[in-house]
Amino acid sequence: MQGSLLARTQFMPKRLVLKNTWPPQKVWRYLLLCLSVILGVSGGILWGQGAYLYAKAHLGQYLIVRAWRLSGVKDTAFKPWPWADTWPVARLRIPGLGFDQVVLAGDSGQALAFGPGHTSASALPGEPGTVLISGHRDTHFQALKHLEVNERITLEDPYGRVHAYRVEALRVVPASTEVGFDVGASRLVLATCWPFDGIAGEASERYLVEALAIEPRVESSREGLAMVKQIDLQARYSPLQGQANLLVAIQIFTKVFRSIVRVI
Repeated sequence: MQGSLLARTQFMPKRLVLKNTWPPQKVWRYLLLCLSVILGVSGGILWGQGAYLYAKAHLGQYLIVRAWRLSGVKDTAFKPWPWADTWPVARLRIPGLGFDQVVLAGDSGQALAFGPGHTSASALPGEPGTVLISGHRDTHFQALKHLEVNERITLEDPYGRVHAYRVEALRVVPASTEVGFDVGASRLVLATCWPFDGIAGEASERYLVEALAIEPRVESSREGLAMVKQIDLQARYSPLQGQANLLVAIQIFTKVFRSIVRVI
């Protein structure tokens, strides 16, 4: 009996003895280092996304301003970069706020990403009816939160005529509210999301600035210039090539950056 027990004992596997090769202080130091790296990468991602949106908006506006100026010199319209589905159609100014933005044709997502957009179904500057211009609350139309009743707004049309409006009302309405395009009155409506400090995304309310025309024409800065709708982009793109290439580089960098983030 003792012999069989001794034999079984000899063939039993030895217990593994685990030794703590890392002192507790080293373990905590390693964990803190990993946590710092994770927080640093997360902060860098958030900062990079914010910086990209800021740079995209302001660089795009710079290219749009150049395209607007060239349209006056060359007697035609320019796309600000080759793949753009829009072009400058007006210049919006609020002298009391130092606000000066070029308005793009249409209110598509791409147009609004780079500047205020003119709703194609609404009237053009100088025409009877309502001119509707939309913009994002956190970029191009952020200054509207400082606007007051009786403020003066000017809108320069493609022919160089500058039309003046005076703010009559500031309203907050549900997002489903439709802006009427009255044919009888010449007015300007600026629309953006509400509230101005809201979280990015779909907003349930809109902020409307309603202004009535006070003068049919204030001045004529580019009288007689015609803006054509058919754009010969290949022949007229060269003055904007350098700046557009920079925009392409930023977008390529952003795609690579997002791919890295997904892998992480």
